[in-house]
Amino acid sequence: MRRDTTGQRRQPREERPITAGTITQVQATQRDPERVSVFIDGVFALALPAIVAVQRGLRSGVELDEAAVRELEGLAEAERATEAAVTFVAYRPRSEREVREGIRHFWAYCTYLDDLTGDLAHNFQLYMRNARVKFEGLSQRIGDLNPTAILKRGYSITAKAGTGAVVTDAAAVSAGEALSITLHRGGLDVSVVNRKT
Repeated sequence: MRRDTTGQRRQPREERPITAGTITQVQATQRDPERVSVFIDGVFALALPAIVAVQRGLRSGVELDEAAVRELEGLAEAERATEAAVTFVAYRPRSEREVREGIRHFWAYCTYLDDLTGDLAHNFQLYMRNARVKFEGLSQRIGDLNPTAILKRGYSITAKAGTGAVVTDAAAVSAGEALSITLHRGGLDVSVVNRKT
């Protein structure tokens, strides 16, 4: 069982002759939008040039008798023969020189594609290497700015015990004020004895 160009199942021509019936669908073919597939009683019947279908008034719901079906079959066969003849006449034998030139151009194009592919692969590797180095540098900087890493190096975070506001200036606290100091491991609750400015 073959499929016509619209994707619907169709019987091979030898198995089933086209019979009279009702046109259920007229649809443009996928390969050639200037041709249409005609379905009679839900089964692919034949393909015709779209202009012929328009001239004959072929559309869904139209009844076709045996004479009309035979006429359409003849038109479809004539169209296929015309296409085959045009294809045959359009074919021109090539000279040996033309064939050799075509092969040379083909191999030159293949070589160009190989070079281009190699360049792309090399450039992609360079891009990925540079991106990896840049990423590692940014990761290191982020790690260096991480508060935990800063505390690990011996720094601490001092905040007011009551509000949790970070203290960055000695003038912001007064003698006797309670402070909370965060260290790398643990913390301290202290009170200010004296300020140094």
